[in-house]
Amino acid sequence: MIFKTNKEMEDYLLQTGSGILNKTVDLPIELEKILKSDFTTNNDCIILQGTPNVHERINLISDGEKCALEFQENSIHPLDFIEHPRSELEYLTLAIECGKRLANRLTNEFKEKKFKIIVSFNETKKENEKIIQIGGSSVSFYQIRDKCKNKILFENKKEYVSEALLEINI
Repeated sequence: MIFKTNKEMEDYLLQTGSGILNKTVDLPIELEKILKSDFTTNNDCIILQGTPNVHERINLISDGEKCALEFQENSIHPLDFIEHPRSELEYLTLAIECGKRLANRLTNEFKEKKFKIIVSFNETKKENEKIIQIGGSSVSFYQIRDKCKNKILFENKKEYVSEALLEINI
């Protein structure tokens, strides 16, 4: 696994102070079930069955469309699995753990393929006591395809200046 971060993620990783990239974290049971669910492979797209928006039929032509579909459909939001976090950094901790577990599964089950896993995180932001951004995290993945530029998210990080980003390449 190769990890890449933007400046915002580096700052949050320092705040966790626990070497989160190298330790194992317990996950809520429902989140573990999603990560252990089967993969569906259709038209060279790999979709995790436990994610909420699985497509039954995938009729895409370009590799770029396939990457975009995988990225969208393979999206997990740890926010949905914590009722009362002690801190919003718990969302980040769970998202990173999900990313690492996905990396291990994808490496073991699809040895001939390469993937990018993107973990994003942001804290709740307020202006004049009004919430302008709700905190949370997400984890998503897609295959790296030779015929595609694979510029789904991380390479366009200037567009995501308010989000902390971690890219896991496997």
